[in-house]
Amino acid sequence: MPPSLDPQRNENRGTYFVQNRKSEEELTRLAVQDRMFTAAMGGVLSEQSDPTLFRRVLDVGCGSLRIGRLLIPYLNRGKYFGVEPNEWLVEQGIKREVGETLVQIKRPTFFLSDSPATVLQANISFDFAVAQSIFSHCGLDLIRGWLSAISRLLGQDGALVATFLPGDEDSSRTGWVYPECVNYQPATMEHAAAEANLRFEILDWKHPRQTWALFAAPKFDSDWFKNKPLTWNAGLERALRRKKVGNLASSGTD
Repeated sequence: MPPSLDPQRNENRGTYFVQNRKSEEELTRLAVQDRMFTAAMGGVLSEQSDPTLFRRVLDVGCGSLRIGRLLIPYLNRGKYFGVEPNEWLVEQGIKREVGETLVQIKRPTFFLSDSPATVLQANISFDFAVAQSIFSHCGLDLIRGWLSAISRLLGQDGALVATFLPGDEDSSRTGWVYPECVNYQPATMEHAAAEANLRFEILDWKHPRQTWALFAAPKFDSDWFKNKPLTWNAGLERALRRKKVGNLASSGTD
């Protein structure tokens, strides 16, 4: 999660964070990109037949609610918790994706912080956590800090799913390195998970750029997605094919 951002500085166009909230063009691009990614993947809980079975869900780096906008409507009242240091991103997500009325009905909780200590101090246990495109911008020190905290926050049958960028070598960077990305060997991530008493597993969940991984508590049951076709894998493939065809058509007219 990024620290407070300079609202006048333009961002890299390949990312979903908006750094100029006064720019309608940037906010429109954010909304389009959010919809493309979440629609293509179908949402983190799309394979779970009853998402309300997750009593509490923690969304690390919830940003503009690119996943929260799918979780908040389906979870029971007061069961969605988002962590995000940039309040304006959450405000834009509520304004453009969720709506104040639904927030009043569902009562999500937002921790406006970039520290796992803030969530720990709330003394709340979670059944499921997600960190999409967070570890790809974190030094190993931050990853270990979040895994340690989430391990203590999860129930014995809970789990975190998170994306990261696999590589042949580990990044030596520390802290939050956004907008740059960092790579880690899967074995390094597995070791970090073991340090936090979590089981590590690479997931066959497609992502446009990164790799999904499971960080599971000892009694987490993987049966609901093991050895089953994932609808969002096929959905993402279709979306990427359409995008490729559109790019080829555009280049042909130049």
